[in-house]
Amino acid sequence: MVKRPLLRLALRHGWLHAGSTLLLIFGIALGVSVVISVELAGKSVSRSFELTTEALYGRATHQITGSGAFFSPEVYRRLRVDLGVFSSTPVIEGRVAFEGRNGTVRILGIDPFSVSAFRPETELGDGLTGGCVPQGDGVMISRAIASRLGVSSGDSISLVTGERKVPARVRCVTDRGILGLSELVVADLAFASDVVGSGSGISRIDLILEGKAQAEAVSAILPDGVRLTALDESMGARRALSEAFETNLTAFSVLALFMGMFLVYSTVSFSVHGRLNQVGVLRALGASPRDLFLMVVGETGVYALLGSAVGIVLGTLLGRLTVGLVTVTVSELYYELIAPAGGLSLGVYAKGVLFGCLAAFLAALIPAFAAASEEPVTVIAKRSVGRISPLASGGAGMALLALGTLPLTGLSLSLSFAFSGLFLFLAGAALLVPLMLVVMGRLISPLVRGLSFGVRSAVRRTAGRPSENALTVATLMVVTAATLGIGLMTGSFRTAVSEWIHQNIRGDLQLSTSVGSGRNLPDGVLASLGDLSAVASILPYTIRRVQWGKAEETLLFSYDGPMPEQTWVWRSGGQGVFVSEVFARHAGVTEEDPGSIPFETAKGEQRLPVVGVFSDFFSGAGRVILPRRIYESLWLDTGHTSLQLFLTDGTNPVAVAESLRGGLAQSHGLLVREGTLIRQETLNVFDRTFRIAGALQLLIALTAVVGVFSAFTARVSGRYRETGVLRALGVAPGGIRRLFFGEFLLLALLSVIFALPLGVGMAVYLIDVINARSFGWSYDLIVSGKTVVACLLLPFAAALPAGLIPAVRASRTDIREALQAE
Repeated sequence: MVKRPLLRLALRHGWLHAGSTLLLIFGIALGVSVVISVELAGKSVSRSFELTTEALYGRATHQITGSGAFFSPEVYRRLRVDLGVFSSTPVIEGRVAFEGRNGTVRILGIDPFSVSAFRPETELGDGLTGGCVPQGDGVMISRAIASRLGVSSGDSISLVTGERKVPARVRCVTDRGILGLSELVVADLAFASDVVGSGSGISRIDLILEGKAQAEAVSAILPDGVRLTALDESMGARRALSEAFETNLTAFSVLALFMGMFLVYSTVSFSVHGRLNQVGVLRALGASPRDLFLMVVGETGVYALLGSAVGIVLGTLLGRLTVGLVTVTVSELYYELIAPAGGLSLGVYAKGVLFGCLAAFLAALIPAFAAASEEPVTVIAKRSVGRISPLASGGAGMALLALGTLPLTGLSLSLSFAFSGLFLFLAGAALLVPLMLVVMGRLISPLVRGLSFGVRSAVRRTAGRPSENALTVATLMVVTAATLGIGLMTGSFRTAVSEWIHQNIRGDLQLSTSVGSGRNLPDGVLASLGDLSAVASILPYTIRRVQWGKAEETLLFSYDGPMPEQTWVWRSGGQGVFVSEVFARHAGVTEEDPGSIPFETAKGEQRLPVVGVFSDFFSGAGRVILPRRIYESLWLDTGHTSLQLFLTDGTNPVAVAESLRGGLAQSHGLLVREGTLIRQETLNVFDRTFRIAGALQLLIALTAVVGVFSAFTARVSGRYRETGVLRALGVAPGGIRRLFFGEFLLLALLSVIFALPLGVGMAVYLIDVINARSFGWSYDLIVSGKTVVACLLLPFAAALPAGLIPAVRASRTDIREALQAE
């Protein structure tokens, strides 16, 4: 236990130095808030996934899907008539928009007579007319949608599919169960079929099956191109897509906490360093090393609890922003989350507080041991200088250990292992700072011998005293390197995505069936467009969501002509499928052993060899590109879902698009979009993917400013008597300000020199290891001069405001007070 007099003495010192104490509390609060906000976002994604699954599938245990977007309802008749499987219901699924509103929502077509076993919210009340059941053109919408549209039961709305508008009537607004929370329009099966254009087909059949025998009996009657899938397998495969993203997010929060530890460590160290005389007196009065150790740890523990309380408040506020950002990102990258975020959890706050207190405790250990190891005579007579060699040896060992993990990151090891290597590398580099300062001091000293006293003094007080300056330089170096590494990663990523977009989306206009409908373009559309004088050429292609493996889904692209230019990872000869890097990672495809992939086609399961892997940034589970001849023969489909239109020189794409919207597209319910808008919208999606990385950069920059201010303030306080001596010798206040300010800028310069190689190395690691394992994407590092300069200005941007107040304070030192005996 901490002895009360010692703890009171330590807390009194903190009260007298309230500025440094508040910085310490803020550093802990910052780490706690980041952990809480990220944990809230992760739990929100998990909870939203559960609610989304329940809203879309109800109590279903299995589902029947086809190789195309729709299949014959004859399968449903055979289930009920031949097998007597009455716990089944047909579903039509698509996407619609509301007139005058941006964005789309799901439309779910259900059979009111068979759906009640799956969805209690739609259970009939009084015969066929009771309950909230969609019938005819009457649809059921959630309370959230009704509030957004400003409608209520009985009002008319327009559902937009492509350029076609379908009038509908709000039969009821529900807030019952999960449907009341969802961005979902529920309609009668026939009405939904008309809206999405499925003809006589259905999207899927939901079933509640008991036991393996019943599932095998159902599978036995299914025709080629139709398959039965256990819902937990299908959803498990989809849910696994975002687990790496959530792990990535958690690791970035730990990185922010790691930065907070530097802030806590530097603040506690400077606090102990400033009390060395007091520590010596306490030792002389009989305080044991154990007492002093517990005093420092106990003081930090009190501040950790205060910081945790502030962090809980900040984390809740930050969490609300993070939840929305992460939910949107996961919806765009992996699977759509149509339900709101989950509620707050006591466990989330407990985890944040535990991590914050643990980080503060670990950060305070070294200063606590330093205080406990000092001898009274040594401390009172002369302040000790810390040893460099053990820290340097430990840092070199950690850096080498981190580099040794690089060959292992290509193996099937967890993403957490890869991040551990990154943390080891950063920590090792930080411990090497004292040695690097000694080397820099020996290199710089001969160069400044003929310069002014102020310059020589600044160099001697910075590079010449590593034990005093290592913490400040290490903190600035790590935060600068982290900012630079993240900045180079995101900049390289954006450049690669921009090039990829222009490779794959080349047309001036794109004409397609309504988003998510999966239906082919009507007959005659291609010929009608070919007759237009404004159209120079047309590239028809098909996009299908297909199943492969046990329960996986991916997007299949098939071009009627040469496929767009790709950046190849590797390519071999022969006939087969080309797959993206993301798909290859999920399927275990390598150049040494490409193998073949089983696809569910109209002719049953067919295995197709992989003949190439291309770089790709398509979100989700990746995609495959299949030659047109193979696609038509296996899927028995000669139609197209999309067209890229290349216009003649000088033609205005906007004018042609408006003409098509008012004529051909509107009559057939097709969607017309300008190529420039598609490219910009696609780039915006990927920009949103790394908004969290941008937010982390801001937190790191804030940590840098706070940490440097704390270090500079402590630096001035620790040299109070020295400043008084300089003033007594005739140094003017302006000279004192220039002296301290020069030291602060030189520390920032040394941090920049050390951070540059570390930041570039971190960027390489993030791109080649972390990003590749998180998303499956690969791209080259592009070192942008603008990004490098902007990030390397961070130490100076932190040093200027953080050093101004301490420098002015030093220049106002009272000579008599500074020189009086203690």
